[in-house]
Amino acid sequence: MAIAMKSGEPFALAGVWEIFRDQAGIEIRTFAIVTCAANEMMAAIHDRMPVILHPEDHHRWLSPEPDPNDLMKPFLSELMMMWPIDRKVGSPKNDSPDIIEEIDTDTDLRLPSGVRQLSAVLRGPLSCPRSVIRECLKSPCQAPEVRSAPG
Repeated sequence: MAIAMKSGEPFALAGVWEIFRDQAGIEIRTFAIVTCAANEMMAAIHDRMPVILHPEDHHRWLSPEPDPNDLMKPFLSELMMMWPIDRKVGSPKNDSPDIIEEIDTDTDLRLPSGVRQLSAVLRGPLSCPRSVIRECLKSPCQAPEVRSAPG
């Protein structure tokens, strides 16, 4: 399944990172995506989901604020959409914009029946402007520069 914002805008996930030094002094960069309970839409496929940050919270998440606990909640389902895509998305050798094209789950028997059923339920209310997402995949995203917080 592919997941996006109904607006077609990119979105940010809450994450944490660290540079770990092993016993030999070699630096290893590590990171993790922060998760929370699934919202109504995501609960159809998993019991957890990434914490998605609202644009007005990006700076706050990156700041040295000691307790951003109120940001650790499910993103509103009403602002999101989901559609079935081919399993080829799971392999790094498939690197083209068409990997997010919606597939016909009624005829693609390679998909588990649960995904076909879920897709049939989602098909109507979650139609989406995928043209915006396809354009973003064709060219590099113009993300703002992220700087470290002082201190």
